[in-house]
Amino acid sequence: MDRYARHSVLPWFGTDGQDKLGRSSVLVVGCGGTGCACSAFLVRAGVGTVRIADSDIVSLTDLHRQLLFEEDDAEIGRPKADSAAGRLRAANSTVRIDAVKARFDSSTAAGLIEGVDLLVDCSDNFDTRMLINEVCLEHSMPWVHGACVGSTGIVIPFPGGETACYRCI
Repeated sequence: MDRYARHSVLPWFGTDGQDKLGRSSVLVVGCGGTGCACSAFLVRAGVGTVRIADSDIVSLTDLHRQLLFEEDDAEIGRPKADSAAGRLRAANSTVRIDAVKARFDSSTAAGLIEGVDLLVDCSDNFDTRMLINEVCLEHSMPWVHGACVGSTGIVIPFPGGETACYRCI
C-alpha cells in the first residue's frame, strides 16, 4: 500500500497533489512546541524538503510539550535543530531534512529562505515575526504565522503580498 494512500484518495488532492507536495520545500522557523508539531506533520505528510532553523538547545523544561525531544537530548544539551532532524528522518526517510542551528535574523534570513516555497513562523518573539513579515513581503513569499501562549493558539496565513501583512494586523 502506498504510504500516502489516504491523501491520494481525496478527490481535491489526489496523486497530483501528493506529487506537488513531494516537490515542495518549507522553512520552519523555531522548533519549540509549535515548531515540533508543525515539522512532524509536514514530514509525515511527505513534503519534499523541510528546513528547520533554531539556535536553541534542548532543556528539561521543553520535554512536556516539544514532542521531538527526549531526556537524553536535554542531559547533553543537544541543539534542537539536530535532535529534531534525527527524529524527523526516523519518521520519514524520503523527506530531506535540513537542520540549521541559527536564529532567523537579518544576517541569516536570505540564506534560510533560499530555495523555499513556504515559510512557517513558529518563533517565540515579535522581533523575529516582524523580520519574517518584512522578508516574506520583499520576496513575495507565502508564509504562515503560528503561535501558542498558555492554552491559546493562533494561525494566520499570509499568501505572499496579496493581503494585509503581519504588521497591518
